[in-house]
Amino acid sequence: MGAGPIGPPTLPYQPLRLRAFVRNVSDSRTVVPSPVEFNLFFESRHVERQGKHYKEEGWPVRLQDWGEIRGTVRPADYHYMVRLGPKESLSASVAVIPMSVEEGRSSNDQDFLDHCHFWGPGQYELPVKYHAGIDQNNGQVELKTVLNLAIAEPRGSDKQVAEILMHDPKLALCLCESLRPPAPELVPKLKGLLKLYPKRADVSGLAHGDGQPNVVEREICGDSSYAYFVHFALARYYLKGQHSHPWEEAFALAAQELDHVVDQPFTYHPNALILAYAQSTTFGWPPPVPRSVWTQGRLEFIKQLLLDHYADTVEFLDQWPAIFGKEPPEWGPLPPGSRANWDKFRKTIPKPYPPPALVQASPHEAGAPVATNTSREPRGWANVLMFASLSMGVLLALGALVYSRARHRRNRNGT
Repeated sequence: MGAGPIGPPTLPYQPLRLRAFVRNVSDSRTVVPSPVEFNLFFESRHVERQGKHYKEEGWPVRLQDWGEIRGTVRPADYHYMVRLGPKESLSASVAVIPMSVEEGRSSNDQDFLDHCHFWGPGQYELPVKYHAGIDQNNGQVELKTVLNLAIAEPRGSDKQVAEILMHDPKLALCLCESLRPPAPELVPKLKGLLKLYPKRADVSGLAHGDGQPNVVEREICGDSSYAYFVHFALARYYLKGQHSHPWEEAFALAAQELDHVVDQPFTYHPNALILAYAQSTTFGWPPPVPRSVWTQGRLEFIKQLLLDHYADTVEFLDQWPAIFGKEPPEWGPLPPGSRANWDKFRKTIPKPYPPPALVQASPHEAGAPVATNTSREPRGWANVLMFASLSMGVLLALGALVYSRARHRRNRNGT
């Protein structure tokens, strides 16, 4: 077993996403381990700070909201075991909130948050356990590894936001939530955080009148930015929160917030993609965002991101029947798919997002250019087009150089 963080560096007051790998090391046996996505656990580490004792622990981000501040991941009724042949691997990705809790405090305490501390910049270790199943002697099989984590130092506008979150634990926890909508009194604060970031024009993936994308303003920030968590929190507010907006207006407002993050590799990227693409919801409430709000190109882009990069996340594995609705995928464990297709699908390790070849310099880095994208292409393909254009430019320049040198050689020889 192994585990490692995925996505951009984690900042203070942010959840992190990790991917755990399980491999069948046998040369001949086929094993059927328990579902990795629902059998990961995180051990506490006991530390002392300023004369007080704390537990450093990871809170798994919940799949269902039962009102508690923290809890364990609860699987849905539809998940299926996977057969691992010799040397085959399986992966699962889960989001975790890193937190230090004062010893003796309970999440039922009204002042519980006053005795919790988000991890600050530095190096940390998080022990991860996987309950793999039962052995031949009816004993529990448990695998364990240690996840080495680095919490990065915020810079630029993110540093200003981090200072605000330091003094407002409810606002900080709101950004760490994946399900619960922000309280109405936090919404003005969230919108105020976005005002701290400079803006640039960019292409939207929302359908606009004739079905073509339109240009909107976006924050200039790095991949680890708090701005993406703010937009995701506001989307949850419009979809599930206490407000007076009519449903159609709430859908439009939620879609505008999701449009800022559906192509950004932050911790809750798969959650945002699911909200943007799902055809139904697990419990039928609230209704999903209509697919008609997106251009067809952006809709296909969202679907492909889920399948290529986040198909092993607990959120996707828990909700894929609601995501695809009445369009059952060919890799599903039930008709029109098969268990063999499901096994093959689950044993395919997702690719990193964004692809390493397309990662650009962060705007926080010295000398990094601030690009203004005014094309009519969705942002997901902007880097590809830029790469292709640069490659063509380099080829033309090389061709011109070769031609010039050949012509000079001919002139020198008198031909």
